[in-house]
Amino acid sequence: MQTRMKKVGLFFGGMSNEHEISISSAKNIIKHIDTTKYEVVLLFWTKEGFFYKLDDISQVNHLDENKRVFFEEITHYIDIALPMTHGKY
Repeated sequence: MQTRMKKVGLFFGGMSNEHEISISSAKNIIKHIDTTKYEVVLLFWTKEGFFYKLDDISQVNHLDENKRVFFEEITHYIDIALPMTHGKY
């Protein structure tokens, strides 16, 4: 019997002045996480405080309003959160 991969919500971006550094940190996590064990769900937090569920980290520069999610809905998409935000908030 095959077990379901855990869905890891990678939170990055944020409202602080460390926004860009957080994106760089997320890129490193994406590059090194074991995708045979974990399904990574990219959750981008904009400087304005909105959340987007992205298919690829390159989408941070071209946000699609259809990808926007409300904070209260996030638990529907993930099993565990991995915050990669920096600074205040």
